[in-house]
Amino acid sequence: MEKAIDNVYDYSNIVPVIDKIGIIVQFFDGVFNRLMSISEEEKARNEKLKPEFQEHQYKNYYSNFEITIRKPIDNSLSHDYTTCKNFESFSNLYREGKINNISDMKIVMNLDFSRGKGYLNLTKFENQFVVDFQPYNIKFTRKSNYEDSEMDAIEKRIIELLNSFDTCNTIFCSK
Repeated sequence: MEKAIDNVYDYSNIVPVIDKIGIIVQFFDGVFNRLMSISEEEKARNEKLKPEFQEHQYKNYYSNFEITIRKPIDNSLSHDYTTCKNFESFSNLYREGKINNISDMKIVMNLDFSRGKGYLNLTKFENQFVVDFQPYNIKFTRKSNYEDSEMDAIEKRIIELLNSFDTCNTIFCSK
């Protein structure tokens, strides 16, 4: 059902420890890889059919997953940006000690796909999941143009993962 979804959740009172953030990154990576695999399998199945007989559930037209880390450069106002495209590259940065004393980190997953028969009757589904870690300003956002049980389940699981973080009371936010 077509429905504009723009959910924003405030997690500014969580303690963003790297181990828990790694679990979120691993979840995003798993979801992204699973849906890309389904899309590729579907594409291979449909290649054997004439376009008017092709059926699509996850015809990928734009999907990506990345983690962007912004880190200050010494005592200047400049920042160094590092982008990871999967859990493995994120883990490597962590092992190398490059995910500490950062300015902010953003985890973004876009899952945009088409559903329908043939090429003329496709409906575009656009879904974006973002976890934005900034000091005292941590937000999770989901934007979608259709209600979809699979995307609802992803949103619910991200909320569960963020709720598993320890929280603290500060003068800027409370539990």
